[in-house]
Amino acid sequence: MKNRGFTIIELVVVLAVMAIAMAVALPRFRLTPSHKVRSAANQLVRDLELARTRALGTKRKVRVQFDVSGGAYTAYLDDDGNGTITETAAERMAYGSLASRTLEPDVLYGRGTTTGLPGDPGSLAVTFSGTEVDFGTNGVTVPFGTSGNIYVRSRDDSKVVAAVSVTGAGSFKVWLYEGGSSWR
Repeated sequence: MKNRGFTIIELVVVLAVMAIAMAVALPRFRLTPSHKVRSAANQLVRDLELARTRALGTKRKVRVQFDVSGGAYTAYLDDDGNGTITETAAERMAYGSLASRTLEPDVLYGRGTTTGLPGDPGSLAVTFSGTEVDFGTNGVTVPFGTSGNIYVRSRDDSKVVAAVSVTGAGSFKVWLYEGGSSWR
């Protein structure tokens, strides 16, 4: 008569092989500071694109306000159509989906120990006037031609920095600086 099943020794061997495989593979799934910063910059671009699209879709002004010390940003929609945003709760609620987002715990606003992007001689984490960017009803920045950068960096490694550039036409680009000598 044939037994169908596994012996205890076979099960222990399989479990031991699986444990060794997990011990080797698991450290590779940790997120590096570089990955966290790049991910935060990409999320910021998606949110800025959403804000621009929302301004176009609603034909109303949209503002994204950056809270550098709090590590967050909030979007507002001109809810009454008067062309002015006063950053009220009603304007935040009118925006809807984004409302407010906090950076990941290991990511901060700032340039770390890097130099700014070419052509950006300042030292601020957000180079827009008043730490905000406004998109008009046509999807371009307001005042027309306003451009700036938002810098995010790793809490653990000040040489790991990303910058999001916003042009006056409302386009976006992510730049990375990972301890090297230049932005790419």
